[in-house]
Amino acid sequence: MTLLAKSMAKSSWDTYQRALRSLQDFIHVFALPGQLPLSPALIALYVSHLYGQNYASSTIVTYLSAISYVHKLLNVSDPTASWLVEKIVSGAKKDRPQCDARLPITKPILERLVQAVGLILYCRFL
Repeated sequence: MTLLAKSMAKSSWDTYQRALRSLQDFIHVFALPGQLPLSPALIALYVSHLYGQNYASSTIVTYLSAISYVHKLLNVSDPTASWLVEKIVSGAKKDRPQCDARLPITKPILERLVQAVGLILYCRFL
């Protein structure tokens, strides 16, 4: 395994591969030019496409990270850092804000957590 491959978790590599396949499919379906570096206009269309497919803004940002990674790796200009793309992503985030799905810790859950601490580590103060 190369050092570059070790720079990210396997799950991140898998997500980046999924993102790049999605981009390739988009380019193929709409018969768009796919030579690197990609244009900010093409990336803006791709973001709009993902948004239209009801992708979460966090997923869109992750997919753009994959595209950015490839451009940086090849030492070519990164279209995801353009003002246009940043504004479109910002609009997607504002139009469909994500709420935190995590629930607060209730008193019974907190009591169970405190009891579990004694099983995990020894402390004479517990």
